[in-house]
Amino acid sequence: MMNQTTPNEERGRALVTLELSSAKEMYSAQQHIRVIVVSRIRFRRHFDVCDGASGGDNNYGHRGYPTCDDARHRLLSFPIRWTCRAEAATHRLGTMGHRLPDAFVRIVAALRRGRNRLVLRQWRRGACWWNLNTNRYDDIESECRGPTFRGIPCHNVHGRGEKSTAIHASCAEVAGYRLARLALSYNHEFEASLLTTLSRNNSASVDFDNDNNQGEEQQNMNEFWLHNSTRKNVRIYIPEVIYFSHDDASERDSTPWALMSYFDNDASNEVEIPPRPLEIETDDGGPCEDIIHFDDMHPLTNSATMLPCYHFPSTMVKTRREFGYDEPHPRHGRVRTDECLNYAMMILRDVVIPIQSFFFSLRPNAIYHKRVMESLRFLGCFDSNTKRANQKPKPFQYHDMIAVYHHALNRLSKANMGSNDTAKDDGRIDFVLRMLDKCLNALSCEWIETGGRPPPLPPVLCHMDLQPQNLAFKRECDHIIRNCCVASVMDWEEACYADPRFEILLICRKVLANREQAETLWRAYSIFVHQFSRSLSLKSTAEVHWTIGDIEPWLKLETVHSLCTLSLQAMDLLGVGRSPWETKQDLWGKIERERLRLVQMGWLFCDFSETLQ
Repeated sequence: MMNQTTPNEERGRALVTLELSSAKEMYSAQQHIRVIVVSRIRFRRHFDVCDGASGGDNNYGHRGYPTCDDARHRLLSFPIRWTCRAEAATHRLGTMGHRLPDAFVRIVAALRRGRNRLVLRQWRRGACWWNLNTNRYDDIESECRGPTFRGIPCHNVHGRGEKSTAIHASCAEVAGYRLARLALSYNHEFEASLLTTLSRNNSASVDFDNDNNQGEEQQNMNEFWLHNSTRKNVRIYIPEVIYFSHDDASERDSTPWALMSYFDNDASNEVEIPPRPLEIETDDGGPCEDIIHFDDMHPLTNSATMLPCYHFPSTMVKTRREFGYDEPHPRHGRVRTDECLNYAMMILRDVVIPIQSFFFSLRPNAIYHKRVMESLRFLGCFDSNTKRANQKPKPFQYHDMIAVYHHALNRLSKANMGSNDTAKDDGRIDFVLRMLDKCLNALSCEWIETGGRPPPLPPVLCHMDLQPQNLAFKRECDHIIRNCCVASVMDWEEACYADPRFEILLICRKVLANREQAETLWRAYSIFVHQFSRSLSLKSTAEVHWTIGDIEPWLKLETVHSLCTLSLQAMDLLGVGRSPWETKQDLWGKIERERLRLVQMGWLFCDFSETLQ
């Protein structure tokens, strides 16, 4: 199909070539990540099909992924589609007077912000722990219509399937980055309105669930919001995806890769600084030094006094007492028990609330609604028997996860029937399977008083892994080192479109260390939801009243999730992705501790005299 243009538009394709001076490998479990330093960028408006990406198939498609290991492969070329409008005609190319495509300007702007540096990422495989790698609707119960593994049938997770899972993982992570960047760009107006609302209603009561000290609780939480909102001097920077291979791929089975803006959290000592300014060339042969800078939607800081803060990433502990039992975390560790509540409140204030407020306010007539819907189709659950293009994004809900666990239980049961006596671990698997079956039945009965579902809330983008290793932090130079703010959020590989309480739940279980801390965070979030729904009611004719419900059914859901994950790992059924560090004995120890936590929450059918160890 030929491109259709209006008199005020130019459309077409162009070839962008980056000349690299260096490339530094960065550690990643599932991706190939390099920080590249670009010395020159070239733009060709007219090119042949054979001028494809360098270092791979010289084809116009996206198959070419660059290799930067020697001097012969220091060029990275890729095609871009572009639309240039008349109102953007202030950007010009060389001496020919051509309008400069916005896509090219964004690349140049990202290079200048990052001091000639970009991040080059290639997805090698994909795994999503939070939903056991499955995307499904809850009403698909027949075995032949079971969940899909990142977009392909669960039984096909090797060979070509690994590339398919990498493609779906890359599309989901890119969607997470783009949606988070969009959401945070709209959050400042909300922050001002929230402060106004809290100031006006500082003495009003909030309908807490099962809480008899409503006035005192709200007063304390309001003081927290008012105090902490005034000390946040950093606008969170979400790295920009400036090029993604599968945005317009002619070869859908190609290896996915992306170029992203570089976030410099004072990491100049780790990556080579370019020795000379960036050179820009255009297809008319002349240099282009007068490109107008784009105003970045996310300036890195609002204050020159802000310094990087490494306190939380550098002080995590490898073993921590969590909800009654010691848990090992040999890879990254966890935030210390005496600091994790402050950390969680900071995450709630700086990341969760700004993103969720954008989605809570999203309306079908918003100018950015179409962009949001296009990205959400990679992050929700879907019917594997219907073309995804024909489906609207469906968020993951509480009952969807129960369906996922049912499928996991079916897989475990089949594998157990075909295993030998030694592999059954002295009957432990048999007991776990019986216990899981009872757990799933009990989960289905948790919300009888509200029609079998939790109180409804608008679905949102969830990160699902807000640990310190996935964030960057800043602090004022006159603040104590731990009194910091979030500067950037990265690693959106676990991102999903879901009930907003999933994000809070994972912070409660994975960041916080005990039930008391979890209840405190849950109440703080309850205040936010209540105040936000009240502000919406004041702006519209319809009354909006949201409540988040009790935390315990959600804690039970997450504990059952952990049991399913650990059991799948114990029987080597979890599929591709990161390999677990635990031995079988470690896994059985974790299963035993999760079982005991369910007993403590009142599920006595999980109790029995002999332990699983």
